[in-house]
Amino acid sequence: MKITSNVNILSFLNCGYFFNYQNNLHVPKFKTRPELYKRKSKLELIKHGSVIFQEVIQDLFQNTSKHIIPLSGGLDSRAILAALHSMTSSENIETYTFGMPGSYDYELGRNVAKHFNIKNYAISFSDVYFSDEMLNDAASRFDYQTHLFYHPDYRLIEQRFSDYQYWSGFLGDPAAGAHFYKFARSNNNINDNKNYFLKKNKFSNYEFDKNEINRIIELIDVPDFNDDLSNISTYEIIDFYNRQTKYIAPHVLPKGFNHTTPFATKKWLEFICSIPVKYRINNCLYENILLNLYPDFFKLPTKNKLGGGLDISKFKFFQKRFTRKIRQKIYGDSRKKDLNYFDFNQFIRERSDVNKLVKDSLFRLEKSKQIDWLDIKKIYKSHMSKEANNGGIIQLLASLEINLRNNKSIKF
Repeated sequence: MKITSNVNILSFLNCGYFFNYQNNLHVPKFKTRPELYKRKSKLELIKHGSVIFQEVIQDLFQNTSKHIIPLSGGLDSRAILAALHSMTSSENIETYTFGMPGSYDYELGRNVAKHFNIKNYAISFSDVYFSDEMLNDAASRFDYQTHLFYHPDYRLIEQRFSDYQYWSGFLGDPAAGAHFYKFARSNNNINDNKNYFLKKNKFSNYEFDKNEINRIIELIDVPDFNDDLSNISTYEIIDFYNRQTKYIAPHVLPKGFNHTTPFATKKWLEFICSIPVKYRINNCLYENILLNLYPDFFKLPTKNKLGGGLDISKFKFFQKRFTRKIRQKIYGDSRKKDLNYFDFNQFIRERSDVNKLVKDSLFRLEKSKQIDWLDIKKIYKSHMSKEANNGGIIQLLASLEINLRNNKSIKF
């Protein structure tokens, strides 16, 4: 492979976003105080965390506004919905779900809203019309920072909800310990964690030269924290200030809305990241706090428990996981409910409108010679002939071209 000097472009084509991005507005620097909580019982921590969460929501709540929540099948958006439901009339709250019908995110989000008589707008991927104008608009809202195609037409969302307070569950799971992986619990070496981070965050199955991938490491930010971060792994710090800041935030906090992010406040972070490690692993305390505060909401099926409520027994949850593994081996499709996005491999081949948009973008990118170290034409042809499934890298290449074409100031 020809060596490229564009490490930033390579980071986009490997992980779906530019690593050389300096907008750190969404994840504040914060201090941890593990000494405050190390002697508290689990029950005391649940009660204290419940109070802090309610205070955070109350501090951010705009009483004069209507409220909109993008609602998934997970915990974070539901926690916000439950909190708002306890503070204001259902008439002041609306939700929308977006994704693949049949997936947990799409179906469970709709069902929760329906259960509590809260207005919900369900947007199916299959109903989204992709055009140059729509993709250019999305690229702008994402600050030309991430890949495209996994989003609704935000122009339509803005028309309906532009003056609403837009609540997002951004950073909820990661801050609570969802990314406190086994590897990270026993290894705090920065370079080892950077390499592990790259492996965990690979977007497509396209393989780049290992020497090339290693060059991306220099763009991974590791903030210099002088405070005691003994309850947070090195991996989580890397995740907070790279994936969460540079990829998730631009994608889930599109421009044009009055965003509110309770889980990214210092008050919440300084609590949830200071509790003993055993309560952060697998979101242990976080789930107990939510079940304590809003049992009616969290005894309903959740994506996190594979369709079970947070009160599901360990044995029943084990059964669900075991059954899914068996179905995966036999049928190969048992994870479809977990996935809220279409199969881009088939999407390109079957949707003529999308195929034309992608093909035009790839043609322009190849003509520009900005990615002359990749055989773009071969990647596309082998995909369309079904010699290979290159949907992931094609999605990234098309997204890259749209970002570059619309924003000339992207740094390399």
